[in-house]
Amino acid sequence: MNKSFTLIEILVVIVIIGILSAFIIVSMSGVSQKATIAKGQVFANSLRNSLLMNLVSEWSFDGPTPIGSAATNDDVKDTWSGYDGQVSGTAITVKGGGDCVSGKCLDFNPIDSGTLSWITNIATGVAGKNITVSYWVYRRDGVRYIGGGFTTNQTAGAVQIQNESSAVILYNTLSDVSMWVNFYYNDSSSTNTTFSFPKDIDDGWHFIAISYNGNAVRAFLDGQEMVPASKTGDLKAATSWRINLANITTYYLNGRLDNVKLFNYGIVAARAREMYFSGLNRLLLGESFPPKDYLTGLLEMESNIGLK
Repeated sequence: MNKSFTLIEILVVIVIIGILSAFIIVSMSGVSQKATIAKGQVFANSLRNSLLMNLVSEWSFDGPTPIGSAATNDDVKDTWSGYDGQVSGTAITVKGGGDCVSGKCLDFNPIDSGTLSWITNIATGVAGKNITVSYWVYRRDGVRYIGGGFTTNQTAGAVQIQNESSAVILYNTLSDVSMWVNFYYNDSSSTNTTFSFPKDIDDGWHFIAISYNGNAVRAFLDGQEMVPASKTGDLKAATSWRINLANITTYYLNGRLDNVKLFNYGIVAARAREMYFSGLNRLLLGESFPPKDYLTGLLEMESNIGLK
C-alpha cells in the first residue's frame, strides 16, 4: 500500500506554518521599527549637539504626571529656556516606556469635537532668516475639524509658529505619505513646499526636522534629507513666536509627540550631509553622540566661509 498524508495532517501542517509565519512577520516588524527609531535617534542627537549653541526651546514631556493620566501644564515645560507650554483641551494622555521614544510622551486622541486638544507655547529669540524645528511623531489617522464637522483619515497638524501679532510664520502638516511646509515672509508672500515621504509614516515613530536658512527649505525623515526646495526671503519679524503643537488651526493630530526642539539656525547643505553620514557612522560603531570638538570646528568652518 502507498503511504500518504491525510487531509487533516496537511491542514495541521498548513496551520503550523501560518502561525510560525505570523510570529516571524510580527518580529520583523518590531525589528524594523526599532531600526528606524535608532537611526532617527542618532541623527536627532547629532542635530542637537551640532546646533546646541542655537537651541531656543526643548520640550521632552517628561513631567510628573503618572503614565496613563491626563496631561497637565507641568508636563509641557520647556526644559531649556523656560518657555513653558499650556495644555488646551482634555484628550491628552501621558504615555511612557515602550509607547514613547524616550522617557514619557504625549498622546493626542481626539474622538469628537469636544476632545480636540493641543499645546500652546511662547518662544523668543528666533532670527528672521534662520529656523530649525524637530520632533518625534507617531501618527495614526489624521484628524480635521472644520465647519462643525469632524473627520479622520485627513491631513494632521504637527507644528505651527506665529509671531506676536498672531500672524503665521510656519506651519507643518502631515499625511501618511507627505508633509506640507508653509513659510510666510516679511513682504506678505508665502511658500508651500510638499515633501513626499519615501515610506508610509502611519503606525510608527518617526523623527522629522524642518529647516530654513534664507536660501532653502530642508526636511528630514528619520535622518534622511528629502529633496530640498530653493526659497529666499526674510520670515515675518517677531520678538516672540507662539508655537502650537498638534494643531494647525483646524488640523488636529491623532497620535503622539515626543522631544520637540526649536533652533534659531537654518541648516545648510554641508551641515545636512555631515550630520547624516556622521550619524550613520556612529550608529554602526554603536555610539550615540558625535564628538563635540569636531562639530564645533564644523560650525566655525561654516561661519568663516559662509556655506549655503
